[in-house]
Amino acid sequence: MAEMKISPELTPVELFRSSDEAVVSTLSKSTQNYPFGSFVTFASNTNRDVILYASDIAQHTANFINDPRACITICDASLKQDKQDRARLSLIGDITKIANEEIESFGSRFFKLFPNSTSYSLVHGFNFYLFKSIKVRWIGGFGQIAWLDDNDWRAAAPQWTKDELAMINHMNEDHRNVIC
Repeated sequence: MAEMKISPELTPVELFRSSDEAVVSTLSKSTQNYPFGSFVTFASNTNRDVILYASDIAQHTANFINDPRACITICDASLKQDKQDRARLSLIGDITKIANEEIESFGSRFFKLFPNSTSYSLVHGFNFYLFKSIKVRWIGGFGQIAWLDDNDWRAAAPQWTKDELAMINHMNEDHRNVIC
């Protein structure tokens, strides 16, 4: 599949893969279902789902447990003079708790990016959640706007997924001298 490149600087997938923080907007029962935005860290899964590690006491967790519909907005954090010209991606979808038998796999992926998060569950209960998008809005900069076709956004898990850790270890061990 050819990569859609609306922005001359960044593709939707490049923004998604290079980001690890976003705003999740949930529907708040305590405010008659008005949207509630909250900062979150996330890990991207191989198929472009979003992995969240959320506290049981967080307002956004209570909100998406009550109503799984949410929007995750990612913004290009690079410095630009015109903030309206920043690339951004809004993923609309549903958040569900990750099944017990899948926690190790998703947790491993998340903790590689956020190793300090392993201690969070000692303070407050934390659980892993999976956000699956159903619609994606891309703004590549001022005037570069599109709803992405699902076929252009969704990705089947790559064939190399089962060998991911071995590939990373190989690169780190055998090619250390050329990796910045």
